[in-house]
Amino acid sequence: MFGRQIIGIPIIGMDMSHNCTDKQLQSNVMELRALLHLVFKADHQAMEKRLASYDAEISRLQFGIMMMLSHHEDQTITELSRTLGVDPSTLVPSVDALERKGLVVRGRDPHDRRRIPLTLTADGLDLGHQVRGMGEDDPLLIGLRLIGPESIRRLLELMCRLVHNMPDCANMLAGARSRLSAYGAKEEYLVCKQQDE
Repeated sequence: MFGRQIIGIPIIGMDMSHNCTDKQLQSNVMELRALLHLVFKADHQAMEKRLASYDAEISRLQFGIMMMLSHHEDQTITELSRTLGVDPSTLVPSVDALERKGLVVRGRDPHDRRRIPLTLTADGLDLGHQVRGMGEDDPLLIGLRLIGPESIRRLLELMCRLVHNMPDCANMLAGARSRLSAYGAKEEYLVCKQQDE
C-alpha cells in the first residue's frame, strides 16, 4: 500500500502494511495533512475567486510575485524564488506574463549589468492594493471568527511550535514573515513573532 492517499493527499514514504510502533502519531500526521489540505484548498479557491472578480486574469503565483515586489522593490527572479520557495524556472513564465500585462517591468542595475531587478508599474501597484484586502466571504476569516480569539491564538501558537520543531523549518518561518508583511499582516499581531521574543 506504499503511496496510499487520504482525501486526495499522497502519503509518501509510508508503508501502511508495516507494523509501526506509534500508530496513533502516524494517524495524527495523516489527519493533520488532510485538514491542512482542506484549509489550503478553500484558501486557494477563495483567492482565485477574488482575483477573477477584479478581472485581473492573473494566477495566485503572479499575485504573490506582485505582493513581494510591492514590499521589497527591485528583486530579481532568483531573489524572489528564495523568498517564495519556488524554483526560478517556475517564476520566469509568470514574470513574463505580468510584464506582458503591463504590471511588472524588468530594469537594469547600474552597479551590476547581470542583475535584472523587477519593479511593479503603477497599474501593478494599483491592482495589488485593490486585491490585497480580504472579503467578508473569506473562508478562513469566517472559520476563525467562529472559533474566537483565544482559540485562534492557541492554534497559531501550536502551529508555530510545530514548525519550529520540524527539521530545517525554523529559517523558513523567518522567511515567511517577509511574505506576511507583503500581504499586509500587522507585525504586532503575529503570534510566532511574539513567541520568538
